[in-house]
Amino acid sequence: MAHWELCQKDAEEVKILMKNNVEKVFEREGKLSDLEERSNDLLKIFRILHIKTQIVHSCIISSSGGVGSERVDRPIANKTSWLRC
Repeated sequence: MAHWELCQKDAEEVKILMKNNVEKVFEREGKLSDLEERSNDLLKIFRILHIKTQIVHSCIISSSGGVGSERVDRPIANKTSWLRC
């Protein structure tokens, strides 16, 4: 094989490798977009659960008369009154 033929063969191999690398980059970009979308969805769910937790917590505190002030002799129905908040 002539020198220029070897160079042409090497160039063709490099071209194939670069094409494969570009395809992999596009695949990764798609996967990263999917991960970003999923993380945003999880963040929305977390925020909703956080707000609901705060609401339940405030209902428990308001139904018990404050933190640590719940009387031992209250009926059980009062202890679960936060469920009706």
